[in-house]
Amino acid sequence: MREMSPDLGLQYCDSYHYCVELSRLAGTARATVLSLPSTPAFLLTPSYVRMRITVKHHVAGNWRIKSGSKMAIITDLWVLDSVVIIIGAFVFVYVYFTAYVFTFWRKRRLPQFRPTFPFGNIKDVILQKTSMSQKFAEIYSQFKHQKVCGIYLMHRPALLVCDPDMIKDVLVKDFTHFHDRGIVVDEELDPLTAHLFSLSGQRWKQLRTKLTPTFTSGKMKMMFPVLAKCGEQLRALVAEHVAIGDAVEVKDIVARYTTDVIASCAFGVHCHCLVNPDADFRAWGRKIFHDSSLGGVKRLLFFALPSLAFRLKLRVFPKDVSDYFRLMVRDTVEYREENLVERNDFMQLLIDLKNQGNVKGDKTNKTSKASEKGEIPHLTVDEMAAQAFVFFIGGFETSSTTISYTLYEMAMNLILQAKLQAEIDFMLDKHGGEITYEAVQGMEYLDKRRCAKYPPIPLLNRECSKDYKIPGTEVVLQKGMRFGLTQTKVGLVMLLSKYNFWKSPKTDIPLKMNPKTFVYANLGGIVLQILTSREMS
Repeated sequence: MREMSPDLGLQYCDSYHYCVELSRLAGTARATVLSLPSTPAFLLTPSYVRMRITVKHHVAGNWRIKSGSKMAIITDLWVLDSVVIIIGAFVFVYVYFTAYVFTFWRKRRLPQFRPTFPFGNIKDVILQKTSMSQKFAEIYSQFKHQKVCGIYLMHRPALLVCDPDMIKDVLVKDFTHFHDRGIVVDEELDPLTAHLFSLSGQRWKQLRTKLTPTFTSGKMKMMFPVLAKCGEQLRALVAEHVAIGDAVEVKDIVARYTTDVIASCAFGVHCHCLVNPDADFRAWGRKIFHDSSLGGVKRLLFFALPSLAFRLKLRVFPKDVSDYFRLMVRDTVEYREENLVERNDFMQLLIDLKNQGNVKGDKTNKTSKASEKGEIPHLTVDEMAAQAFVFFIGGFETSSTTISYTLYEMAMNLILQAKLQAEIDFMLDKHGGEITYEAVQGMEYLDKRRCAKYPPIPLLNRECSKDYKIPGTEVVLQKGMRFGLTQTKVGLVMLLSKYNFWKSPKTDIPLKMNPKTFVYANLGGIVLQILTSREMS
């Protein structure tokens, strides 16, 4: 049966043929009409996008279809559609976070620090209103009487351990569950990340087996003369300032001291930073710790969202910094091997591992035993560079910061300073007036005071490598769960054995902390007035 549409002047047998004809004229094949004949009509295209069309009747009996420019899914306007979709997606994500993600610890009946969408518990850190160390100190102070506290690093649940006994379990008794640090690195992109603090799983176990003999007390004692020599140079530099009555910016000079120590022990080079503060090695070291907004974002990604940082191919260290330190290690190794040079330092131990697969004098780490276990028998030069580099990363900022804050606290509390100096004098007299490895190790009060208030590392990060039941609870932490644990001496001995430190009006009291750093770091320097012990008597 044929009918004539009075509106369109078209002949069609049924609605299906009418639709096909409209689609053909509109240039769209296999379309389905959403509305019956009318002047404005809507077609649903194969991509499921509604297209508004206008059908007009020509005077001569011919007709045409004119397509409009507005395309949408829900409404007539794509702009309005976009707003609706964005709002809908936001509502969905918000509900998902608040009802599912941010209730992870509550469902397990553990206390949790109240999160903020979508940042979790690190909103102020992301917005650079506070430092990571200050934020975790705030969380700890609120839950210090609890065994653990649930926190959220963006969408990732993590557990802050506050109980000292449980901290000991994680680090010692149950260490097999927590040897990974949850850091994802790309060794090919960033070779200097192939060290013990970044690797995980089998790679970590292999490297740890190799490096364990390099950190024995015997090996540390072997390197002590290098530390003592740098300490004497530090004391000589301070003497120059004391002679002319200058107040001293202690963070700068102790940073130069720690740089000299690490350059000599770990890299086997003499950079003389105490003499030349603009030495190349120090300049490159500064570049590593240079604070910037981009650097802060990258560090936060590596800490809170390591998988995302890995997918984005972000480098932990700038390429030019990596190339500089790798070349330095390669040149040092080649020079020593070609000239048969050996020194009592960390670099020599790494060379032994590279050439022999074990450290000289150690019978428990032979290449044959390593091969039987499927371990890497020899270190590569890049792996050597990574170990020397982490020696620098772990020793430079932490040691210089610890010494600076300890001297600051001594200047603020002269009674503590006198007590510490008395212990130093006693131990030096006991060892014939010389600063020896045994003398320094015997200074227990110095050990207690040097990290009492400003820990050099605010947080120890661990990742559960296999399921673990929290002692005293029924909660089982699954593999992949993040843990946070709250928790130099030669330079201090060299200085406190000869000098007394007084506060200077140039230093803020109390110290103003820098919100853009990961560790405890104050804004401005720590300037102290220094007098010799004779001037105090």
